[in-house]
Amino acid sequence: MKKIALLTATLICTAGLFAQTADEEEKIILPELTTTVTGDSLTAGKDAVPDFSDVLPSESEDLPMPKLPGIQTGNVYDEPEADFSSASDKQIFANGLIGAGIPGYFTGDFSIYKSSGDNPFSLKFSHENQNGYGKHDVTEGYFDRRTLLSGEKTITTKNFVFDFSAAYDNSAYGLQEKSEAFYDINYQTVSTKDNIKWKLPYGFAFNLGGQAEWYNRYEGKNKDSVSSLLSQQEDGDVFFLNPVFKAQWENYGFNIAFLSDYQCEFFYNSESTAGSEDTSLISRGEFTLAFGWKNDFLKIAADGGVVVGNEIGGNTALPVFSLDFTGTFKAGSRDLVIEATGGLLSELTKYSDAEKAYLFTASSILPSESTDWFGSLKLSLPIGSKLTLDAGTTFKKTAFGNGSWEADYSQTIGTENLYGLTEKERTILISQAALSFSWKIFTVELEWKNNALHVPSNEYSNVIGGNLDFQSSLANWGFNAGLYETIGEDVDLCPVIKGGAFYKLRDSISLELAVDDVVKLIFRKDRDYGESIYLKRAGSAKILVHFFF
Repeated sequence: MKKIALLTATLICTAGLFAQTADEEEKIILPELTTTVTGDSLTAGKDAVPDFSDVLPSESEDLPMPKLPGIQTGNVYDEPEADFSSASDKQIFANGLIGAGIPGYFTGDFSIYKSSGDNPFSLKFSHENQNGYGKHDVTEGYFDRRTLLSGEKTITTKNFVFDFSAAYDNSAYGLQEKSEAFYDINYQTVSTKDNIKWKLPYGFAFNLGGQAEWYNRYEGKNKDSVSSLLSQQEDGDVFFLNPVFKAQWENYGFNIAFLSDYQCEFFYNSESTAGSEDTSLISRGEFTLAFGWKNDFLKIAADGGVVVGNEIGGNTALPVFSLDFTGTFKAGSRDLVIEATGGLLSELTKYSDAEKAYLFTASSILPSESTDWFGSLKLSLPIGSKLTLDAGTTFKKTAFGNGSWEADYSQTIGTENLYGLTEKERTILISQAALSFSWKIFTVELEWKNNALHVPSNEYSNVIGGNLDFQSSLANWGFNAGLYETIGEDVDLCPVIKGGAFYKLRDSISLELAVDDVVKLIFRKDRDYGESIYLKRAGSAKILVHFFF
């Protein structure tokens, strides 16, 4: 009952999502939206205030290479948006997607949004599932599904900007008759992220915001089965709270900010065994002073601060700092962009993020602090008028004994055959490059990614691949094709071959045919989920209908 009451209170607090101010003067802006469900998490830009990326540093962005937990459908073109509110000064847009395929595939994705004026909003619903992998049937536990409901609302007045958002995310994976006690594993999350910005004269501003999240992971239990897992491994309830305060001054190209970020994460109910590590409550605070300057072609930033908390290794406090440089220079009619950053980064990996990134895990403890020395260099180099080279490298080395957290797929937990999370001190060098060529209505792209010195348990040491895209001059039909190959120890050397084509029946309806992992689809072969005992999706064909209101 306590969990239900807290969940209800969270949803009531986000009811202001749909408040809207009247008599707005608006200019229509059509946003770029992607309606296809993927298993990936989105990361906001570094300077986006309401997304808190200033105080919640993220991993460097990867090229669009395949990842183990990904759930993807093929999109071969950008969907247009249509206005169904003619004769009104309020511009509201909607689009959607529905589709089905083999083996046992279904998806639906619908969005309603208003992006113009001072008070935009969005509502999104999506569902995707696949019943059966290759020659294995859903009744044997080979399935996955995901449902997502989210909403965002912004209210702008003369001196204030209010941002509200809330989301419900539910997903499940079959345990493929590998576990004696359980038949599936389920993840559900209710979250909210809100921010109030108070704009003052002369470039001063204050931001007060935060995040709250309830995460529940539980396993479906076989009848008359007995489990040896701890209570939080069978049915883990974790609450996460993150209030954030930011005071800043921005003028004449300069930016000075003070950031205060507190994070608290805890199990609702947990137990431990004698002699085992008991990490059931994480409390940490980070205080940072940041400086920046920019003009039309240069951007320089520096920040420094301190982290304190109860799970930061054997340290009383941790220093953090970073130096950033971005230069944009003209190379003919195009831009050459160089980005360099480095320093000492310390962050807390949320329990929910870790378990969703590394599937089939049921950790008995919360991940503690991860601290890294890091350096990164990125380059976007135009070559002539049609070629572009994007390349980058990132170096990370564990500092102060606070390693990174990932799944240990080399050892299962008892006869339940789930996995735990483990802390690893590691040094890693990540290199990636993409070469793209655009000519009229054709685009060709070659990609490569390499993990050296250490390979995370949900990635590969090398991935190479390429894509070909074509879209007619009238944008009423097109196709694409792609091929990816993984290289390393104990990897499946069968390449992932995918493709798709679309045809626009009318302005409001388009049809798409997409196939993924063609070789596995034809021969009904399996793909392993990393080094685990489980399988992942291997081969599908689907028909998708895109429609616009």
